[in-house]
Amino acid sequence: MIDETTKTPLKVLSDEIAGPYMWIRESQLEEVTTRLDRHGVWYWVDSMSVSVDHEPASTVVNFGRNGKAAEIQRIMDEDQACTTPDSK
Repeated sequence: MIDETTKTPLKVLSDEIAGPYMWIRESQLEEVTTRLDRHGVWYWVDSMSVSVDHEPASTVVNFGRNGKAAEIQRIMDEDQACTTPDSK
């Protein structure tokens, strides 16, 4: 997935203690969580968002210590067309 503001790929970051996490623009939160849900990824979203210097607000999606950063990054890098639910 591409960050709609920076036009760069969204990145899963790692923390040795807390585990992987991602900074997400609030405007993309629903799209990101839908993708994570579709792939059965466990996560939680911070209850607070941050906006600095009048930039769009961002929040953190946490994956916990057992989160697998490489797997989550692969999911985030998938082509949008590949993750569209099939119509049945």
